[in-house]
Amino acid sequence: MSHNQSPLQNSRKWLILGNFKQVVSQISIYFSVYSMIATSLILWHTTIQPWLLGHKLVISIWWFILLLAVVFIAIGILEWKKSLPGFFKSWTQQFYTEDNPLRKDIEDIKKELRELKDSKQH
Repeated sequence: MSHNQSPLQNSRKWLILGNFKQVVSQISIYFSVYSMIATSLILWHTTIQPWLLGHKLVISIWWFILLLAVVFIAIGILEWKKSLPGFFKSWTQQFYTEDNPLRKDIEDIKKELRELKDSKQH
């Protein structure tokens, strides 16, 4: 690799795959939410409601939806407080242990800043 060549040019062949994975990852949340809602409603209609009626319990679907919302919010809070920080710690470790071109750029900038400071002191 020449001095002027960007380190990213070596990874251009993976760009299409990376972009595809990124887009699929971003849109999959919508399909996951839709799937969760549809599965929950099917579960209510085919399993939970008949079981409740068999035990002479009548609970509105709205109570079931409220329960799902509470569980969803609780999982979201747990994800925000515990899992997400771990994800960022893992990402940071991966960023620094793998051959990331941005890491080299940061190290080069730090070196240049040190050189500028040293030249001003002399």
